[in-house]
Amino acid sequence: MAQSSLRAAAAALLALMLGALPAAAAAAAPPLSLAVSKAPSRYASSDKAPAEDAFRSRLQAQAASWRDELARLPEFAAWKSAELRLEPLGPGTHAWLADVFAADSGEQAGYMILNAKEDGSVELGEYGVGESPLFRESALRQGLKKEGKSLADFTARKRYASPFAAVWRLQDGQGRVRYADAASGELLPISDADWSRWASDAARSASGQAAALHAATSQKPASATKPVHLASHRLFAGDDPLQRLSWLLQRPLSAPTEAQLLQRLQAGTALDYAAEAYGGKALFIGQAAGFHRWSGAPAFGAFRMAGSAGIRYLPLVDAAAAGSFYPVGDVATA
Repeated sequence: MAQSSLRAAAAALLALMLGALPAAAAAAAPPLSLAVSKAPSRYASSDKAPAEDAFRSRLQAQAASWRDELARLPEFAAWKSAELRLEPLGPGTHAWLADVFAADSGEQAGYMILNAKEDGSVELGEYGVGESPLFRESALRQGLKKEGKSLADFTARKRYASPFAAVWRLQDGQGRVRYADAASGELLPISDADWSRWASDAARSASGQAAALHAATSQKPASATKPVHLASHRLFAGDDPLQRLSWLLQRPLSAPTEAQLLQRLQAGTALDYAAEAYGGKALFIGQAAGFHRWSGAPAFGAFRMAGSAGIRYLPLVDAAAAGSFYPVGDVATA
């Protein structure tokens, strides 16, 4: 490719970046699952029926067990005895946001996304630590400010279908709708129709990916009698994938399996990552710079997001389904 055309292509792609790294299509593989009581099909905040209260209590307890397991790691030290605040993500959905607030400072220290399944189980769909949790209002305010807009002009609602479909839905007084990325707060060039189509595609992908993973690995969801725990983990210092433009200059790994990706990460090979979203209307860039491997469950990659000091832990199988990985050589362990 000629240098001038390369620069033009890079500029066009970089113009789409949102400074955040989502990952794969919808909570594909059920990473961590424990049996709980049957979840209601809707989670309206005004519905205080005993069945929902019981489910929420079990959900809170399960989130606390994952918090305590992660708190053993140095980068999750602020999660020790941290407060968890749960809320449903959108009407009619089966996703819950668990914000994590440090016990000593009261500052937000991370988040978890919990997916309630039709069989009554709950799985940990993704989680993150650091200064850039999902659905941070300050990030949304900053994203709107860049466009000369104010949050006071909108009614904001959280929506979540997958790590690659996590958004704020914003509606102004005239009924006009905008969307903003849940991680960066940047406005997205999508409509209600785009969101509905993407969320539907994500749901279909989730079903197919989960079935494929279970067939390939024979992994079973963990049960309440066999609690999940972190079997192994590693975190790299990482570097800036924007300095390489690997998604323009290199060939991606060809249809990598979870095992192949995990082998590279275990060996200390960082992986640049790029994924298009919303029919190519947005490009997300980042780097997998570590992993968490849970007992009896699929592995999570530690994704450092472009422009963010935080880390998002996303199922590797989901990331492989939604985007492309590019090996970048050995990176020193953090």
